[in-house]
Amino acid sequence: DGWTFGSRDESKPGAAPNRLDTVTRPVVARTSDGGATWKELTVPAEAPGVAFRRGFFADAKSGVLVGGDIDDETGVVARTSDGGATWSIVTPASKQIPTDVFFVDASRGWLVGFTEDASGDAGPTDILTTADGGQTWTVQSRVSTSLRAIRFADPQNGWAVGARGKIFRTTDGGATWVEQSTQNWTTGKTVEVEDPLFGDDDSPTFAGFQLLTPNRGWAAGDVGVYEYKGR
Repeated sequence: DGWTFGSRDESKPGAAPNRLDTVTRPVVARTSDGGATWKELTVPAEAPGVAFRRGFFADAKSGVLVGGDIDDETGVVARTSDGGATWSIVTPASKQIPTDVFFVDASRGWLVGFTEDASGDAGPTDILTTADGGQTWTVQSRVSTSLRAIRFADPQNGWAVGARGKIFRTTDGGATWVEQSTQNWTTGKTVEVEDPLFGDDDSPTFAGFQLLTPNRGWAAGDVGVYEYKGR
């Protein structure tokens, strides 16, 4: 089984002929034959007009998708417990755009997002948690900058990365987070970019984080890929 998701532009109902009048709709599809064919799944009509950007499926039945648009200040979190046959919108009340979600099993998971301050710089992030498979979310902690990715090695040990090159670690299941403050950006593989996401300094905005072991992994950002070596 596999999943793909994003968005597409559709003509608005009742739009005049030959007139470009569209609305964005989130899209999700599933394959059960290794990608040879895909079946589009029905997303609830009340879902906002934004793209799904990240998702996590704990098993073939349970999955959560997140996405949003900071310009419209609109976010979405959608959940399925029947393999995508039906979806429910479970967007938490926290005023941030969801950017990533991770589960250690079908019940326990975490959600992060990003905000902007009045000047357009990255603001703080609420780290939310769920114990019921994503039906409900509660704010568990807060860190000083916007986050783009979160991963856990087990129910207690996790990492989150985001704007201004920040890496945070928890050893108590997300109750508290400590910044990993000894990065060396010169060891990363630099790639050419035209418009880094946040700020104009030399630190990257991390958009993804993948662990190989609890003490080794890689973080990908707008100015390169960096190796993580935990202490």
